[in-house]
Amino acid sequence: MNITSDTPSQEDIDNLPINIPNQPNIFKIASSNVSGLCEATKQKQIMTFIETHKINIMGLSEMKLSSRAAEFINKHPSPYTSWWNCDDKNKDGTGVGIIMDKHTSKFVQKVSGEKDYRERLLYVDLYMKGHSKLRVIQTYIHANNIEKQQTLILYEKILKIIDQAQQNDFKIIIMGDFNINLIKLEQITKRGGTIPWKFSLISKLYNRNFLNTFSQFHDQLKPTWHSGQ
Repeated sequence: MNITSDTPSQEDIDNLPINIPNQPNIFKIASSNVSGLCEATKQKQIMTFIETHKINIMGLSEMKLSSRAAEFINKHPSPYTSWWNCDDKNKDGTGVGIIMDKHTSKFVQKVSGEKDYRERLLYVDLYMKGHSKLRVIQTYIHANNIEKQQTLILYEKILKIIDQAQQNDFKIIIMGDFNINLIKLEQITKRGGTIPWKFSLISKLYNRNFLNTFSQFHDQLKPTWHSGQ
């Protein structure tokens, strides 16, 4: 999982990590809140990042694009395939996408989302060699706590997609901007406190044996958003 802090990300593309090892035979998956992808320069930056670090699958959140505008991000001949879910009526604070190198995308059998939450949820199913199946989910959870009902409905839709995939023997990766502070959840859990509703999705993912990949490579949790100041 890729968990962000509860502060909406204003991270610039320039602040994406630069220490990703370029080692052969490593399958690389990444996700970023781009906080708008309207400018051609920013679009070029994200594609350069993907190419430079040889990212196989890249998830994007909060693109703030219309469906038509998103189609032009990867329009020219490219070694990548892309899919986008946007809200054409309310572009601000919405939009998810997945960019995938064509060597990987040839295994994609299904691309889908949720009708009422398509601008916040996108997933692809890959049927890999050796009868291995992989579902990759990209999501952008509401940042505003006022939208509690919509958030909880989105949580249920995500869990339904996950449960259905597990029943069909898929391996699952869920990534994106969850708009929560995982450090706070850890603190609440340690002191035996009541888990707030905002963390309920993460709690249920842990109950389904999901791992936070950040914790697999670091000794302690750190926010994935930081101020540029």
